[in-house]
Amino acid sequence: MMRHSLRAVLALGLLVASPVLAQSSPRAEAIGKAAEAVQICAEQMPDRRGVIDALRAVGFQPREATGALRAYSAANFRTVVILPGAADSVEGCSITVRAMTLAEGEVLIQPWLKIAHAVEKHGDTGRYDRVWTGVFKNIPVLLLIEEDANLNVLRGTTIMALARR
Repeated sequence: MMRHSLRAVLALGLLVASPVLAQSSPRAEAIGKAAEAVQICAEQMPDRRGVIDALRAVGFQPREATGALRAYSAANFRTVVILPGAADSVEGCSITVRAMTLAEGEVLIQPWLKIAHAVEKHGDTGRYDRVWTGVFKNIPVLLLIEEDANLNVLRGTTIMALARR
């Protein structure tokens, strides 16, 4: 029940934050699926298999992989979750919604920031627009937002939670 409530509140917050979202049901569906993915990653990380199983259970479908990365999509390919491969040196979740804005990404990442007790990094953040450090399940994590990320199959702001293995 708590998981569904958090997802509903997050989706509602994103809809209220953006009048465009409130007018478009496919867009609302994409944001809702992204909110589900945020919650799944929060619950399952660093268990990669657990993340995959939970994503598939709520309708995410595996897509063609590039190298070690594995992609799962939902909402007619408007929401994409990318997971590092089993042999990668990092564990995490990357979530992109087609045409998601930086402001929407900032709302979507909030649950991760809270559970990691994240502190924002200022100064040089490389290609990322916002960077936080925190601790999640006793593991140091980086939480990132990249505005207007180009995944070749879609563009939009991407939020990421990454930890070294």
